[in-house]
Amino acid sequence: MKSNSIENLDYVRRVTVIAVCFNSNDILPEMLASVPDGIAVILIDNGSANVASLRSVAESYGAELIRNDINCGFGVACNQGAEFVKTEFVMFLNPDARLQPDTLKILVDFADRLPLVSAMNPRLVNESGRASFQRRSWLVERSKWMARGWPPNDVEVPVLSGAALFVRKEAFDSVGGFDPTSQRQRAPGTRHFSLSRR
Repeated sequence: MKSNSIENLDYVRRVTVIAVCFNSNDILPEMLASVPDGIAVILIDNGSANVASLRSVAESYGAELIRNDINCGFGVACNQGAEFVKTEFVMFLNPDARLQPDTLKILVDFADRLPLVSAMNPRLVNESGRASFQRRSWLVERSKWMARGWPPNDVEVPVLSGAALFVRKEAFDSVGGFDPTSQRQRAPGTRHFSLSRR
């Protein structure tokens, strides 16, 4: 069902996309359709109601589906998916996100040029076309927060967004993945901040 076509496809063997789903059947097909052909996709279901529909969507796009009977949290589910990853890189992608056709290739090329960079975000653009990035977190002292506005060049940031988090699998494993306790002990939506700080 995909129609993406990019001339240089060497990178597709080096990336796996992981998406955590919870009643995401309505938005998931658009995300899956944006993933270039040949990229491995792992869906972790956190107790969705319509399992049959989710399984049908996964099969239609050649994605592997791992089911949890309950919602075990974002970090735990991401770690579950990462256990099955055999590629050099992982892209943790929200089910409501969409990739540009060349997003993953650009990220792989960038990672190859800067082998000491362990994780990164692509340019994130909302539905209105406005770009944004994570410039601050309560995990980071205020003096290290970045100024408002879009940085003029690629730059090191204090924290990364989990909406589209591209990470070296080796680096992810070396810090133990996402903190499985963060869902209970920290404010919602901050477990990727903890990972990026580590």
